[in-house]
Amino acid sequence: MTDAGTQVNTNSISLALNGSPGSPTITRNGGVTTVSLLATSIPPPGTTNTATLVWSDNGAPALTATDSWTFVVVTYKTLPTDLVSPVGSGDATKPGFTVQANQVDNTSGNTENNNVATESQLAGLYGPNIATLSGAGWLSNDLFGVTTYINWDRKRTTEP
Repeated sequence: MTDAGTQVNTNSISLALNGSPGSPTITRNGGVTTVSLLATSIPPPGTTNTATLVWSDNGAPALTATDSWTFVVVTYKTLPTDLVSPVGSGDATKPGFTVQANQVDNTSGNTENNNVATESQLAGLYGPNIATLSGAGWLSNDLFGVTTYINWDRKRTTEP
């Protein structure tokens, strides 16, 4: 929000997600007031959500404004529950995922994008692994660690 003439009364600000009031973080830098809210849980993929922001200014009389908007959560993949390890069974000093890199010379076009084809490729049935990822933080052979988020569905030019 940008203050114009009067200032936002930061004590009046409320922000709700899907009707549930939250405890927003409010900062002011010059004439700009920034309000952010960390969701208590990740909304399910593909859901439509509504955020509602209410605030008043410091004028006399105070003017109150409400702004609501909707957004749709991107359709994201979730890991199946059969991949879950028991709580406490991991090594807390090594967060993230271990990823196996595998690439084949696919001049024959015989690979498909499904689990069976992926497992077959990892087993070497489509030819030798020709992947080279120098500087990827190799753990051993064709394994490397990823300690940030994994979003390999789309090419990104910048990290969030």
